[in-house]
Amino acid sequence: MNNMNRKKVLLIDEDDTILDIYYSLLIREGYCVSTVNNGNKALEMLHRQPFDIIITDLTMRRENGQTVLEEIRGNFPLTPVIALTDSLSNTAKLFALSMGAFALIVKPCGCEILLSFIRKSLRAKRKYQ
Repeated sequence: MNNMNRKKVLLIDEDDTILDIYYSLLIREGYCVSTVNNGNKALEMLHRQPFDIIITDLTMRRENGQTVLEEIRGNFPLTPVIALTDSLSNTAKLFALSMGAFALIVKPCGCEILLSFIRKSLRAKRKYQ
């Protein structure tokens, strides 16, 4: 697949291990992946270039991951978002749903689970465009 057709993914997580693992996985699957380890940098990047999908942690310590998701939803409402969390609390579930996240996944998750949600969200995006 040439670079023009590769889907662009923005991966946001303050855990460098998670970034490395998911980056490697997504690159092997043919995605064009940008990683960032904090929400402010992610928002700056989003304002500079469009992404086909955003995968973001909700439980970042340095920045409130929920605030980052609110900003993404407010500024990029048509971009699918998959939210990651360390624990699947009712609060996290309700928040992710209220913000229109396509999925909320407990990390670390299996590679096939993440890839499945990415594919489903990109198919859903195509249907609504």
